Amino acid sequence: MAAYTESRREQYLERPLPSNEDGERAILGAILLDNTLISQAIEHLRSEDFYGPFHRKIFAAMVALFEASKRIDPILISEELKKEGSVETMGGIAAITNLTYGLPHFSDLDDYIRVVREKAIMRSLIRTCNQITSEALEEEDDARIVLDRAEHLIFELAEMKERPGFSRIEPIAQQVFAKIQEFAGRESHALTGLSTGFRDLDAITSGFQAGDLIIVAARPS
Repeated sequence: MAAYTESRREQYLERPLPSNEDGERAILGAILLDNTLISQAIEHLRSEDFYGPFHRKIFAAMVALFEASKRIDPILISEELKKEGSVETMGGIAAITNLTYGLPHFSDLDDYIRVVREKAIMRSLIRTCNQITSEALEEEDDARIVLDRAEHLIFELAEMKERPGFSRIEPIAQQVFAKIQEFAGRESHALTGLSTGFRDLDAITSGFQAGDLIIVAARPS
């Protein structure tokens, strides 16, 4: 398989990639003003979802501080950026502080997160389509191989759109407890899922469970 660099995949583009830098700035600035909003942001966003390198690095630094249970402020963010030697190229503390300029205090980031995620998915879709086009034009592999890779890449994009975030423990605990009570009330031989049609397999698996991915495979006769 040919190696495709970022510039190679984007050489077909004549228009700038989709982005909303104002939305990105709103998210970063809001977190600086209210550190509790970082929890909402990291549920749905990764640093690569931000378009520009400045915003990407700032968000990555914020996540690192959050994971270390540290305060998220311009000084500590600049210290994180110093570790990779990029604080000066990013504009220093002044550039970080400017993220909050003119911003009100937000209590919710959902609308901004949704916009930034949508733009990130569109960029990924464009890059993926460019890669597929490049591979098809170069004709280095059979059409079947190129098509299989294209299907795989598109499937990865679909998974990106459905990327799960964090969940609160209370509703999950309630669901698990309810399931345990349901199992406890069943007879020992009762199945919790759909019967496989094989008694021994049912005894091991308790049947096919909802949400399971079932793959049936066998050697050729």
